[in-house]
Amino acid sequence: MGGGYAAFRERAAADSIAALHPDRVRAMAVALGLWLLLFVAYDLAVLGATAVLSGLPLEAVLFPALLVNPVDLARVLVTLAVGSGALLGPTSAVLARLFGAAWGIALGVAVLALETVVPLWVAVRVFRRRDY
Repeated sequence: MGGGYAAFRERAAADSIAALHPDRVRAMAVALGLWLLLFVAYDLAVLGATAVLSGLPLEAVLFPALLVNPVDLARVLVTLAVGSGALLGPTSAVLARLFGAAWGIALGVAVLALETVVPLWVAVRVFRRRDY
């Protein structure tokens, strides 16, 4: 179920990118840049923020960053659903501490649904306005 939803979410993002950038090369560049940002740069930024702000409360930085990144949010939701405290990273720990496991999962699923619906809505609006 989770893998199918992730594929649907990624397809929504791909449709939105394709609708906004009709040139194939530009669309591929945007998609690769988004992938690089979500998979590589995000993890480096979270690790850097954790190291730099080691004595300060991290909730103000990590919680919004978690909600913006659907890849990390899906990982955190799986970690919370399994319930293994040993697997909690800094972002999982922030979500579990702020909302608990049940409310954290509910919030995460709602945000993931929003991150799926908004790109589909953008793609549909752009495709309908386009004159072929």
